[in-house]
Amino acid sequence: MKYLYEALNTVEAHMVQNMLEQVNITSRIDGDYLQGGVGELPAAGLIRIMVEESDYESAKEVIADWESSQIQVGMSKEFKRSNTLGAAVLGFVVGGISVATLYNTPITKNGIDYNRDGKLDEKRTYLDARIYKSEVDRNLDGEIDIVYKYNEKGLLDSSKSDEDFNGSFETEAYYRNGNPLRVESDTTGDTFKDYQIKFKHGVIHTITFSDFETRMPLKIQQYNGMKLISAKVDKDGDGSLETIYKYDGIEEPIK
Repeated sequence: MKYLYEALNTVEAHMVQNMLEQVNITSRIDGDYLQGGVGELPAAGLIRIMVEESDYESAKEVIADWESSQIQVGMSKEFKRSNTLGAAVLGFVVGGISVATLYNTPITKNGIDYNRDGKLDEKRTYLDARIYKSEVDRNLDGEIDIVYKYNEKGLLDSSKSDEDFNGSFETEAYYRNGNPLRVESDTTGDTFKDYQIKFKHGVIHTITFSDFETRMPLKIQQYNGMKLISAKVDKDGDGSLETIYKYDGIEEPIK
C-alpha cells in the first residue's frame, strides 16, 4: 500500500478513513495504537493513512477537496489608519473576526466538534475532582466508539473501544505513566480476549493470537523497533508453538 496522509491524531485518521470509505476507497491506518499517552494531542509522524496504489490518485483528490473546505479566517484587506474613523472601522472589523473565530472554533469547554456539524464528537466528563473520561466518535457517525480514562495526574490510564464500529466495545487498552502497556481484544464476540498486543517502553513488543476454544496461543509475533522480526506458530493445534519464522527488514519471511 502507498502512504497518503499523515493524521494529527486517531480521531482525524478515522475521520479521513470514513471519508474515503464513502467513495469506496479502502484504506489502512498505521500507528493507530502508537499515539499512546498523548491521548487526543497531536501525534504527528506516527499515524498514517495508507491506500492501494490503484486508488492513490482518487484518494488524493478526496483529501484535497476536504482540506480546501476547511474554514480559514483571515484578513484579506489592508486598512490605512489615516484618521480616527479609519481606526474605528479597523477595530470593528478585527473585533468581528475575533468573535467569529471564537464561536466557530471546534473546541469548547465540554468537548470538540471535529466536523463542525454542531454536535460534539468528543465529550469530556469528570468522574471526580481530578479523574475524567473522554468519549469520542472517531468515524463521525453519531455513536461513541472509544472511551479514554485519565488518572488524577492527567495521564491516560485505560480505554475501551469499538474497533469494527458494530456497537460493541470489544477492545481494552491499558497504560502506565501515559504509555501503552497492553491492548486486548475479543475478535469473536465470546468475551474472551483472543488478540493481545504488549508494549515495551510504549513500543509494540509482541502480538499474540489465541484459540478462542482452548484459549492457548496459536501465534506469537515478536517486534523490534516496531518491525516484525520473528513469529512462533502452533500449526497442529497441540498447544506447542513448534514452528518459528524469521523476517527481514521489510517483514518478508527469510527462514
